[in-house]
Amino acid sequence: MNAKFLFFAALILSFSACTTKVYFTETLRHALEQKKVELTRLQFYVDRDVELIRVVHSSQAATNAGKVQLENGKYINIIDLPKGTSGVCTKADSGRVEVSFESGEGRFLPFGLEKKTASAEGERYYVLQTQGDSIKVDYAGNRYTARTYSGYEQSVGRGTQARLMLKKSQVNKMTVERRKMSGRRVE
Repeated sequence: MNAKFLFFAALILSFSACTTKVYFTETLRHALEQKKVELTRLQFYVDRDVELIRVVHSSQAATNAGKVQLENGKYINIIDLPKGTSGVCTKADSGRVEVSFESGEGRFLPFGLEKKTASAEGERYYVLQTQGDSIKVDYAGNRYTARTYSGYEQSVGRGTQARLMLKKSQVNKMTVERRKMSGRRVE
């Protein structure tokens, strides 16, 4: 019995050691800022599939980005953000970052600190911010409903819990170059 337990514990540890990405948390952001690392120079990733969905008028249906479907006589515009998609930080404020996953005016998603601690370690993650208690998010000048998928689980409700991630190698390779000015004398 103990041998089986040790085998599974070792297996789980080996898989967790191979993880190449880490969640972007309040603690990690603080550590990066202490090292004077600009968030705009980091590569971010989304941890789960996200769909942005909105109803559009038939005249706009052919001109919008994403896919358009006809459901119950309404044109539905859907923009997919697949798990693992890379993005860049375009703006960073206290407790919030705006990450762009594609080029274009207003094409960013806001990620902010969770209101409550979600992990056993007391970490607060940066999650996709929606409007108040709704699941609405503004993107490229339009208001969308955000829906996420994690495995087979669909999340439509208060917040989407889509989180930001960074590559471990980015975090571990952060170095700060520092030098001391020697000063100048009047000649």
